[in-house]
Amino acid sequence: MDSDGSPASSSVTINDDDESEDVIVEEEDGRVELLPHEQELLLDTMNDDVLFVTGRGLGLERLILHHLHLYSDSKLLVLVINATPADEHFYLHKLKQINPGCPPKLINSSVTNKQREQVYLDGGIQFITSRVLMTDLLTKLIPSKNVTGIIVFRAHELLSSYQESFILRLYREQKADGFVKAFSDQPTAITSGGLGQLQRLFDKLYIKKIRLLPRFDTVIKSTYDIAPPKLSEFEVELPMGLRRVRLSLMDIVRTCVRELKSTVHSLEIVVEDDAMSPSAALYPTKLELDLRSKTLLLTDRQTRIMNDLRLLRTLLRKVEDLDPYSAFKFLQGLRNDKDLVDNNSGWLFTPTAAKVFSGLEGLCATKASEKAPPMVATPPKWNALRTVLNELAEKDLSDNDKILLITPSDECSRQLVDVIKFGGPRFQWMLTKAMMAEKPNPGETPGKEPSERSWWNPNCVVLYDTQIDLKNEHKTLVTKLQNQQKKASKNSKRGRVAEASETPEAKKYRQSSLVNFGVMRHESRQKS
Repeated sequence: MDSDGSPASSSVTINDDDESEDVIVEEEDGRVELLPHEQELLLDTMNDDVLFVTGRGLGLERLILHHLHLYSDSKLLVLVINATPADEHFYLHKLKQINPGCPPKLINSSVTNKQREQVYLDGGIQFITSRVLMTDLLTKLIPSKNVTGIIVFRAHELLSSYQESFILRLYREQKADGFVKAFSDQPTAITSGGLGQLQRLFDKLYIKKIRLLPRFDTVIKSTYDIAPPKLSEFEVELPMGLRRVRLSLMDIVRTCVRELKSTVHSLEIVVEDDAMSPSAALYPTKLELDLRSKTLLLTDRQTRIMNDLRLLRTLLRKVEDLDPYSAFKFLQGLRNDKDLVDNNSGWLFTPTAAKVFSGLEGLCATKASEKAPPMVATPPKWNALRTVLNELAEKDLSDNDKILLITPSDECSRQLVDVIKFGGPRFQWMLTKAMMAEKPNPGETPGKEPSERSWWNPNCVVLYDTQIDLKNEHKTLVTKLQNQQKKASKNSKRGRVAEASETPEAKKYRQSSLVNFGVMRHESRQKS
């Protein structure tokens, strides 16, 4: 323990993702242990064309990794499409650990035609961009008969994309008995338009079978109930001023949703009465999702309201997640933006918007006492976080123990790193000083600077993005993998040439004499 009572070896990691990934139990060689429902699923869908749709947080990454491990063999050729760089980085690293004898391949525009032709013959799992695969299928560069199957990541994105669907159509035309397996963990994106939208996805994927994996499935529930997580929920009481600002913003959002609802007449959209629901202010309504798919048919009024709803929800998240000064600065930037003032739907000039502005301005100048200088109000979530960290500091943490803080945005993650390192009073003083520096009277000060009192050992507080350095690591991994592919391609080519030289027909592959092409030595030309 340090002098301030915080563990010296344990670390606090800030993550800016909405949800945490499942813990993958690994063996010494990197293989992942199969859960009962995963084993049953692999056996039932081994030879079928299937669309897998799982609930959020049920370990779709595990299910995909099991399928990739299953087909990781040089005798098979399985192509993976619609994968992001983060997906490629994760699965390339895992597959190299699981099966080093047949490492995965990565094919993109930097790989030449001759190299791609050789890589296709090597087999195994191959991550390929959709543009390159479509070109190779059209030019018959890839041997379609050798392709065992295609795995599609993020299948729900095919509803608004046509490149991957065209690839699957070409593959079905050239090889009808190959498998197609698609994965998605966004069931709401598939069913938002009804069952007809699911049928459209079936037609784009050229499959006829779907496997749904909800949380309430009997096998899945029994599997995860073996080790249920321990949850402690803290309810934070909002100050009256912050509560008024939040309620005013939610009122503006609901008013804009009702305005948007009143403008829908000619479009063939089913309008539901969800403007008054509690979630309407936090998340886009079904009406907004339907209008996004008809961008070219929207009127100028509808476009303005849609843009305003996006900005209002961003402001509401800043009010809930960040300090009042950050939200006030964002709102002030909106009011000073001439283009936004001219093109907004009118909410900026309403009395409710004036209440939001004055409320945030008041939260940026709160006084603890009459003689105390005005300071930026601290969010109540900071005090709750400090209480939790103090409880954890009293426990006997080992060197390998890590604490993960999951935040809704990258901006919130970076702010919490500063709050934990400097302490609440010091960071509050820094915010107030930054706010006063922007006022017309820059000589005003927030008082004496408080001492730095970290809530945790500052050397052990790490931002998750800077810790993994995903971009540089992914670039290094891709470069190394492509160099290995080139080396393997050259070795394979030399082996084929040496094998051909031992056959009786080797003379056909020898280079013709230069005399046959009209090129002769100077001496021979003089003699003739």
